[in-house]
Amino acid sequence: MPTLRIKRLTTMAAIALTLPAAVACGAEPSPTPVRTPPAPTATATSPPPAATQTVPPIPNTDTPRPTVTPRPTATECTVSSQAHSRIAYSSDRADPDPSDHNVITDIWVMNADGSGQTRLTESWSWDENPSWSPDGLRVAFSSHRAGEGRWAINVINADGFGHSQLSGNPVDERQPSWSPDGLRIAFSSAREDLDPYDDKLIRNIYLMNADGSGQTRLTDNETYNTSPSWSPDGRRIVFQSVRGGNADIYVMNADGSDQTRLTEHDATERHPSWSPDGSQIAFASSRGGDFEIYVMNADGSGEIRLTANDEYDDSPSWSPDGRQIAYKSTSNGTGIYVMNADGSCQTRLTRGRDASPSWSNQITPSATPPPAGRDPN
Repeated sequence: MPTLRIKRLTTMAAIALTLPAAVACGAEPSPTPVRTPPAPTATATSPPPAATQTVPPIPNTDTPRPTVTPRPTATECTVSSQAHSRIAYSSDRADPDPSDHNVITDIWVMNADGSGQTRLTESWSWDENPSWSPDGLRVAFSSHRAGEGRWAINVINADGFGHSQLSGNPVDERQPSWSPDGLRIAFSSAREDLDPYDDKLIRNIYLMNADGSGQTRLTDNETYNTSPSWSPDGRRIVFQSVRGGNADIYVMNADGSDQTRLTEHDATERHPSWSPDGSQIAFASSRGGDFEIYVMNADGSGEIRLTANDEYDDSPSWSPDGRQIAYKSTSNGTGIYVMNADGSCQTRLTRGRDASPSWSNQITPSATPPPAGRDPN
């Protein structure tokens, strides 16, 4: 099969969060979290306690505009109080030969502490960009399994059964995002790109019902519009667009009206993710030379840089309580990481070429992963 020139972005959730109440910054989670017993109270004859070592602030190597949030000390590094949630992500760990041109990625799920990593799809193709349904029962994703060099929007139950394809157009359709009411899915489509072999990529944001019917175009321009993410009230959609000559973050009403630019930089800004309370938007930006995670207010003001290293940080996804952000990073090895919403406590959850984390907004009483190998298609 000839290889199409496809410029693709890996983006946007969830997995059962069973983190302890406090975690040292940057420490990898153990398979079974163990709560550390509190230290005994010092008596009058006890030696003075050792001074708490303060982690230095992340050096600001970026442009002066964003403000780097200083890291707190390890004793201040707390995690979400909501105990159970899950994260979906894509991974090529089942690819028998990642170095060849036959790329194989699947959708995986894990608990929010990194335990219970379980393969959800087994397509022997490209499955990526997972997005949880609001009830946590299904995962939408983009897949190359349709063949003929194209991508389509698919959905599968969270237990690995019930796979179906929602979009069947002979073009690339990727990056699904489920609406907060569970009735609709936003996604990007290349239907208007009449020549997929040229250098001009044309993508528009579309909307469809959760069963694949009623597909409607929201953006209408001959440029690259992608990575939709819903506001928690379901009234607006934030997305990436290059209509201004550069990749920036835009927002529009859910019917496609009132499209407004939020960021304006020479760098590439992409993969926006709306916070659960609707007040902030996380996104990735290359304005510092490499991709880092930023947050801003929902109106585009108050930009703050959360990560600061010489590596690649991308594809942020908020925890259901808004206290943490999952993201992809190549810092200290590629994998899925999680950090507090202020940028502190950056912790690695997976090892491998994993991407596109999506955090479920469902808090469940248990953290039982689905059985492996349940996607027969």
